[in-house]
Amino acid sequence: ADEEALRALLDTLPGGAPLRTVVHAGGVLDDATIGTASGERVRRVLRARAGAALALHRATAALDLDAFVLFSSLGGTLGTAGQATYAPGHAVLDALATA
Repeated sequence: ADEEALRALLDTLPGGAPLRTVVHAGGVLDDATIGTASGERVRRVLRARAGAALALHRATAALDLDAFVLFSSLGGTLGTAGQATYAPGHAVLDALATA
């Protein structure tokens, strides 16, 4: 989710082998029910899920990619027991995938 570090990494890619595919599968293990999902826990999970995906999207938006793959879940739409910290991140990934 560190856009500056991500851009620095992308700048190291050789010109003869351009980036063609981005796969975002990042996450943080922090299961919680709604009653135990503190703001800090949700922020931590959102940074890894949504923050990293948005940083990847912004950093690669001008590139001619063949694929931009996001691993999400129906948890953002349907909800999943014990996964209250993940639902907002899944919803962001779903929205980004349709943008």
